[in-house]
Amino acid sequence: MGILGGFARLYPTDKVSIFFLPPIPVYIVVIAYASSSSSMIPFGGRTAYEAHVGGLAMGVLVAPLVIKLPSKARLRGSGEGFLAQEAGLPLLSWKPC
Repeated sequence: MGILGGFARLYPTDKVSIFFLPPIPVYIVVIAYASSSSSMIPFGGRTAYEAHVGGLAMGVLVAPLVIKLPSKARLRGSGEGFLAQEAGLPLLSWKPC
């Protein structure tokens, strides 16, 4: 559910099709899913609805941070261990395949 939450945070007005329904904005799907899962929490059962709602919330919160991570294309030519140096981490000695 984190993927759905992240997608909704980054692209809230994009439309998705679910089963036989016409395309609807992602934020409506997320609101409907969150409310239906939250309403099922008191009934328990064998599904961890709290985990699904938590994953959805984490996707919403973490998506802007993940999108700011540098991609491999932007790192080309920036030197070996660029990210480790930026983060203050020790360099690892390995060669990519």
